[in-house]
Amino acid sequence: MGASFSTYLIYILLISLFVTTSLLLFLKRRNNKNVEEKAHRMIMAGNVSVFFDETGSVTIIPYVKNNYGIGKAVAQPVMLCYPYKSDKLGEAIRTAMKLCENGIPGTDAELMGKLNFRDWKDFSRNKRNISVHFDDNYGLVMNSTRRLVDGSYQFNFSRMEMNIGRNSTNIEIGEAILSLLPRCR
Repeated sequence: MGASFSTYLIYILLISLFVTTSLLLFLKRRNNKNVEEKAHRMIMAGNVSVFFDETGSVTIIPYVKNNYGIGKAVAQPVMLCYPYKSDKLGEAIRTAMKLCENGIPGTDAELMGKLNFRDWKDFSRNKRNISVHFDDNYGLVMNSTRRLVDGSYQFNFSRMEMNIGRNSTNIEIGEAILSLLPRCR
């Protein structure tokens, strides 16, 4: 009876160890999935301008409508220094789009102060720009632009140039932006 009881206890211990290990692995995978979902939440609003300087560094400026319905820059630019990977670019764009949800329009002076430039013309010199906005029907709509003499930008095409889904990953967002960069002038 002693040997069979010992064998029984060993089986119970092994089964308990297996169940505990399986439960811990399940909880860890579920936790990782929740972290991934939070990192790639759907984009539901926003309008940003993505500026690339000569070194490849990025400044992303979110825009919101003021009390008169006119788009104004939020004085909270998102910066990304070169080198970076497309997932980091996508993450920065996602962050800037999120700032549009509760953003408060800033003045040009506030924004230029944070960017360390005198004015828009000075800031935009030698920078390429891609416009990104959210559309309920198309998701993220992206347009390459060309810089005008006064420092403003104009779309290269009058229609939507590229769109990707609202639930796109950071890598997909970053790669889409980088694919449009050669079209900017």
